[in-house]
Amino acid sequence: MAMAENEEKIEEEEEEEEEEDGTVAIEVTTPIPRAQELQEESCSCVSTFDIQSWDLPLLLQSSSLIITAQRSRLVQQSKYFCALLDGNFSESSLEKISIGWDPQIFLQILQSIFGCSVHIEPDNFLLLIEGALFFGVDALLSACEDWFRRVCSETGLFSHLLSLEYLLGTWNYSKEKCVGFIQMECIACVARNFAHVVKSSLFCKVPFDMLLACTEHPDLTVYSEKQLCEALIEWISGNTESSSDVSFTLLRKVRSSLLPLSFASGLRRFYSEIGNEAVDAILNTASKLKDLTSLNQFKIRITNYSKKLLLSGCPQMSENLLLISLLKPNTSLSLIKQILNSSSSFMRHSFKSLDNKFVSFPNMLEIDISGCHQLDAHCTISFLSRAFPSLAILRASHCSQFRVQDLNFLINSCPTLHEVDFSRGFDAGDFLWSGHGRENVLVIAADVVDNRCVAWLSKLTLEGHNDLNDRHFSELSNLTEMLSYLNITSCSGLSDLAIAAFLRKCLSIHSLLLCYTSFGKESVKVLCSDDCQNPIGCPTIASRLQRLHLDGCKEIFPGVDEFAMSHLLSHMTMIKEVSLRGTSLTDEAISNFTVSSLERLDVSDTKVSMVGLRPLIRRNHNLRCLKATGCTNLHQELTTNSSFSPLLCELIDNCTHLEEVAFGWGFSLFSVLIEEMLVFSTVRELTLGLGASPGLQFLHCLPILCPLIESLVLRFQVTSDDVIKNLLASLKHLQGLELRCCLGDLTIHCFEVPQNLMLTALRLEWVCKWMTNDHLSLLTSTFRSLTELSLSGCQLLDSYSQDIISAGWPGLTVLHLEECGILSKNGVSSLLSCKGLEDLLLRHNGGGIPKTFITDAASELLQLRILALDLCDACDGGFDSPSHTFLRTVKMSRCRKQKLSFGLKAEIVKPVHRETIILQWNGNTDLQTSIVKERI
Repeated sequence: MAMAENEEKIEEEEEEEEEEDGTVAIEVTTPIPRAQELQEESCSCVSTFDIQSWDLPLLLQSSSLIITAQRSRLVQQSKYFCALLDGNFSESSLEKISIGWDPQIFLQILQSIFGCSVHIEPDNFLLLIEGALFFGVDALLSACEDWFRRVCSETGLFSHLLSLEYLLGTWNYSKEKCVGFIQMECIACVARNFAHVVKSSLFCKVPFDMLLACTEHPDLTVYSEKQLCEALIEWISGNTESSSDVSFTLLRKVRSSLLPLSFASGLRRFYSEIGNEAVDAILNTASKLKDLTSLNQFKIRITNYSKKLLLSGCPQMSENLLLISLLKPNTSLSLIKQILNSSSSFMRHSFKSLDNKFVSFPNMLEIDISGCHQLDAHCTISFLSRAFPSLAILRASHCSQFRVQDLNFLINSCPTLHEVDFSRGFDAGDFLWSGHGRENVLVIAADVVDNRCVAWLSKLTLEGHNDLNDRHFSELSNLTEMLSYLNITSCSGLSDLAIAAFLRKCLSIHSLLLCYTSFGKESVKVLCSDDCQNPIGCPTIASRLQRLHLDGCKEIFPGVDEFAMSHLLSHMTMIKEVSLRGTSLTDEAISNFTVSSLERLDVSDTKVSMVGLRPLIRRNHNLRCLKATGCTNLHQELTTNSSFSPLLCELIDNCTHLEEVAFGWGFSLFSVLIEEMLVFSTVRELTLGLGASPGLQFLHCLPILCPLIESLVLRFQVTSDDVIKNLLASLKHLQGLELRCCLGDLTIHCFEVPQNLMLTALRLEWVCKWMTNDHLSLLTSTFRSLTELSLSGCQLLDSYSQDIISAGWPGLTVLHLEECGILSKNGVSSLLSCKGLEDLLLRHNGGGIPKTFITDAASELLQLRILALDLCDACDGGFDSPSHTFLRTVKMSRCRKQKLSFGLKAEIVKPVHRETIILQWNGNTDLQTSIVKERI
């Protein structure tokens, strides 16, 4: 009690001393906006002696303010008041002074001067900074700095606190007022959130000096070096007034040796010097690092803020490069050099000695190393497990050294994974040349199954692993407990029994992609059996499926016959996506398919007719994708009271959300009634194939009917120059165009349209027999961004056409040239400068391809996966086969000469396909050779 009284006495004495020290009255002369709205004249008088109890909202309702403040405190805490009240100004002797400042901000400045906490938020931050600078209140300036640092470090952009627009305004203010800490924090915040900043419509408004500083910041966080380069190019394009030196300075900040090869190759079209340097750097890195003077150029950008890392398409990436990016910054240069020069086997054995040198990145959730075929599986998995303890998604497609046998090691090493992609790519031909499925002889190797870990894996993709056999598949049984998505498309080495045994354990499965496998009656039994129940209460696995793809699973393989298909469809009640292309689907089978939840349906190349399809369309109003090409039974005559075919009538009446459509037989119309065809207004992908007869009027109105189209395929359609020219000029979102075997006299005039940077894929197959090198040059100047090109039947092309293609489209990833005159008569060395090629087809273009071409292509085109040739084009009668390569598949067609007379006296000798030799590598050295009597 006595102590409390003493404290009160001390406080009273301090207050008396403060009062004796003198006070000054401060009148705020700036009008209060709130009081002006109320149109009331009132004055509030307050004192700083009771500042802790100020009610700011109440004070701000007054039309004027007079504050009595302790003079000495003002002088001590504010440089402005120190000069005003303690200097030689006439105001120093006044008992009342006037301040013209925003009342709300000035009251908060006084609170800071007198030791009270100030509420800082984005709306008042700059106003408080302005006041703190003007009045020289270091305490408030320090509080603002602490607040801004905390918000910038704890809060991402586009949150309720910060936005890019706000940061840009703050940056501009800080430059004007020379507030260094604001500039530094703005740079750091944008750098940490760069992967999201580049998606903003305001990105091109970022000032050059701010952007440059971000690229040099140690916390610059991007998904990939490609994302950074694309962002800088976008900024340069949006700031055309900038000089070439600015562009060069920015692009020099990109670590070009870490760019995807195809992307770097494409840069040569627009930034030749930068692109050529990038390609050279990548090729040098892929062979062996020679220049170690600038190691930062080879280090992947990974920070504590990284959540996603995309290295796909970087064939130069090795486990050595990956490792040096994961080690602590203080790692010695000698150790780094030793790592860079070490072999995979050495690194496997010496890996444990580096355990304490790893940096941990706990925020990293997703990594994509697809196409990085130099990466050793064991080393890579070991590194990932040490550096990324929270890794949830790993995509490693087209990584030839990653095998199914490595999957259990991966799951044991990275137990947090719930999505894995080990796909090798899909090729429907795999099923044809691999023995037409496997016999139902199931081999279970229970003694080698690794069940040490509890697998949380929910999504597994093994597409294209035709080396996957029943034994290996059974070894993955410990992954089935939580598995909800399984893709084993084109895994032709599995038997129906093995697939059935695996599915029986997948109690959580809801998505199955089983195209071109031996999926058959045994698997159907498992899916429809009520023995496999789950906690949801669905009686069968089929009844809870949401996605099922069975393309190519025909009875002849053996696969799914009509009865099994009918049985399976009758059990699927929750399905949203079904693809049954090329199966034994009939009207009888589809009549048992009573689902009403479908969003995507593909029945192409089946025997269904409108009798079976009509009820299905009527029940599923949310259908977004419908593909029905090659269904000859859909062909029916138009009804007398309609301008549309029955198929089109059903779509118009029942579907309003279509995004992808593919039609052949059964799609026809007499006239175009735009107001009745609004169903197509949301379509983004449209394919019209053999049997479809939309008419020229429909194609001419396509930009009005389908303004959002991104992909357009016209096969065996009647077209004209005006139609194609109108489509190219009017479809602003068009990215892919295919014209195949179309009727109508097309000329080069249909491609005389303004420069198009959107189109990335162009396929002109048997429609441009008149094409010359001049025409080809026009295409390169019009469609400058192509990454996929297919030309067939262009008989006037020659060897110089290669130079036009490689110079005009250096970033091509897919190139198909067939029956193109004498294009390859003098070899095809020019095409090898398209370093990013992944899929190359050269057939019947002139017999000048050297014997070593397969080996040359595999060594120079680091991303090449599929190569298709014709032995007719071999100048020495054949091709050498490499023993060690990262190639996936080589197809060599063999022809025989056949005389064709057509009843005329003069006979025509034409090469006719006889068979195809298939070379396929599983990994780098395991080669399988097959011969099929088909053209693959």
